[in-house]
Amino acid sequence: MDFVSIVLFLAMYYLRPQEWSGIMRSVRPVQLTMYLSLATLLLREKSLRLKDFFRTPHDYALILFFAWLVLTSGHAVEVFKLVLNLMVFYFVIVQTLNSVRRMRLFLGFWCFFIWVVSALAVASEYGFDPFESNMVTHSIMKDRLVLNLSIFNNPNSLAHSVVPVIPMLYFMLLWKRAQVMKLGAIASFVVPLNCIYLTLSKGSFISGFITMLITLTFGRPKWVQILLLAGGL
Repeated sequence: MDFVSIVLFLAMYYLRPQEWSGIMRSVRPVQLTMYLSLATLLLREKSLRLKDFFRTPHDYALILFFAWLVLTSGHAVEVFKLVLNLMVFYFVIVQTLNSVRRMRLFLGFWCFFIWVVSALAVASEYGFDPFESNMVTHSIMKDRLVLNLSIFNNPNSLAHSVVPVIPMLYFMLLWKRAQVMKLGAIASFVVPLNCIYLTLSKGSFISGFITMLITLTFGRPKWVQILLLAGGL
């Protein structure tokens, strides 16, 4: 159940059902998901220990960053309330992903939800537009693609949110896979790449290029890495 709760959190973050209607907003699905996550973490068979929160360097880095945000803000109580939910979800996710199998499965769901976001954005240009994104794209945004949900209603934010799915798809579907699977997997890149292109976000083009360059050099022979990096530069 703890794993289900963090997958639900991903769904809340990317699909944002709390913004679909007033009824969904009144249910407060994000808050309910957080309560479920905490409950499953506290009630699981293996009890939590304080040292479980300080197991890796990035645990320390996040805790120090959290403390820095609160202590240097000038409004410690307000900022603490704002970032507390994020820290809770961070620790729930870290404690839940306690095996390679779970990490891979979580990555798969993460990849899927980003892909769905890109598909919904592109589909708004072809008549399927449940969030009335097309009107925003071709009026306020001057033909730059958006998805009319709070964190994707800007071309740059949409594009930068979609860029990470490219290396995810590469490592999940192409890296060290059979040739037959590779041919079918290439089609999965069409929608997110089209989404990024339609945003006309120069920053995302650059970040996407750099991301793919680093992705393609990973695990290659040294001479191939040098050629790729030289070509990229």
